[in-house]
Amino acid sequence: MRRTAGLILMVTAVLALSACGSDDDDSAGATASPSSVATVAANGPADPVKAEAEVRAAWEGFFDGAAPAAGKAALIEGAAALAPALAIAGKDPNAAKTSAKVTTVAFTSATEAKVTYDLSSAGAVVLPGAEGKAVVEGGKWKVSKQTFCQLAGLRAGGAAVPGCS
Repeated sequence: MRRTAGLILMVTAVLALSACGSDDDDSAGATASPSSVATVAANGPADPVKAEAEVRAAWEGFFDGAAPAAGKAALIEGAAALAPALAIAGKDPNAAKTSAKVTTVAFTSATEAKVTYDLSSAGAVVLPGAEGKAVVEGGKWKVSKQTFCQLAGLRAGGAAVPGCS
């Protein structure tokens, strides 16, 4: 029960992190420091080290509760369609407590990667070893709409999430 309550709090905070921001290319100050060699599919990105750094920066920037909301929309796939969900999530006061730490990036193609990450709230890991997907949109690596919608769906408790059809 405690883990479920923590997960719900974390998902709420994660969604709030993704408050609707500008569509510029700012990564909200996220820095990438690849600590492992990415797993690369045979048809993976031309420069897997650079691609892994971009995935990490997008992922950690999007879920960085301390970063300003402006610029986060540039870090998620399909931001325009998700704008209503991002706006709703942005109203959560727990947003500033959330962060993500990417542990592995495994490229499945030149434009998709499986991302394993730990999600934290107030410095405590509340969702260890979570898996999501990063995709290339507009030439940039971003958190996938699918991943966002899965987390938003957990928070919504089965209710429809705007933009997540």
